[in-house]
Amino acid sequence: MAAQQAAAPNAVFGKGSFIQKYSDVMIAVAIVTIVVMMIIPLPTLLLDMLICLTGGVKQMKRYWKD
Repeated sequence: MAAQQAAAPNAVFGKGSFIQKYSDVMIAVAIVTIVVMMIIPLPTLLLDMLICLTGGVKQMKRYWKD
């Protein structure tokens, strides 16, 4: 059973996955989002929440092992 799960294709990061299919669109959306966030002033509360979210995601990636 464990051998079958290890051999199963990964739908997110595997070959032909969602990320590989739409990587160019995701990069374009990220660039546009960054430019818009630099042009439009963000409220202090929203900026603080985004900074906390970034730190939280960084810590999750650091300690979350597959």
